[in-house]
Amino acid sequence: MPTFKPEKLLRASTVTEVLDVFKKYGDKARIVGGNTFLNELSKRGLLPEVKVLVDISGLDLGYVKYENGTLLLGSSVTIQQLANEIRVKSDNSLKALSLAANAVHPVQVRNTATLGGCVSTGLPFLDLPCALLALESTITLCSIDSNGAEVRMDLGDYLSQIFKLADQSFIKDIQVQSAKAGIRSASSFQKFGLTGFDYGVVSAAVKLSKDAKDVCTRASIALCGKGLDLERMSVAERKLVGNKLTQEILEQAAESASSEFKNMTDDIPIRGSVSFKRHIAKVMVARALRDAAHDLEIDYGR
Repeated sequence: MPTFKPEKLLRASTVTEVLDVFKKYGDKARIVGGNTFLNELSKRGLLPEVKVLVDISGLDLGYVKYENGTLLLGSSVTIQQLANEIRVKSDNSLKALSLAANAVHPVQVRNTATLGGCVSTGLPFLDLPCALLALESTITLCSIDSNGAEVRMDLGDYLSQIFKLADQSFIKDIQVQSAKAGIRSASSFQKFGLTGFDYGVVSAAVKLSKDAKDVCTRASIALCGKGLDLERMSVAERKLVGNKLTQEILEQAAESASSEFKNMTDDIPIRGSVSFKRHIAKVMVARALRDAAHDLEIDYGR
């Protein structure tokens, strides 16, 4: 098995220093945040080409701020820090974040792993990226191409280009819009694993907004898991928008989501067959939608 033997550990104190390392070493450099997943990859012999590690803890990116209705999360915020954030726990529109953070196990990982590191892995079965995608988050990147200038982009766009961007940029922070004044919004996250400490076999995150007549004005559904892509379920979302949030409509959206996800084949079953995962996807989306609808005080039976 190839061995992981980095030759240098550089502690950056500025964005320029980080980007200079990327310019010099390219894909032979990796950023060190919480170092939980990098350590896991190294044990599997998947990082033999990495020679330089860049510690960004000196950039002071462990902040949680609220600016004009937006939750601003620095990339060095730990998962436990996010799980403990009172406003995230108390705001129904951000509830999916709290649920996803608390779904990460064991607690030693939550205490160490960082939000930026979790998102930048590009792995489709981690919990927080799914929640952040459903919450229509945006990110701020610092990259070589922009000469260090900050570039903001949708999280979905970032995930679609992640391997292209991996060795030339890093996440500075993540922005999540909370509910706007006068708009009722709620979100939820549901996860199915084979054990309590397992990566998600299928996980679902949703966000719903409604008007005074319980008509859905905006909907977001994200699915991810072992062997699945992390992506939005656009067809299922369209079944919700413009319709009253009844039990029948929510069930139709869950059914749609279960048939919509892709990148699964029976030839390579990962933690279960396609048919099994489609069933679990329907159940997870239905649970998430019902939880969000409950927080929106839509009473149709739980």
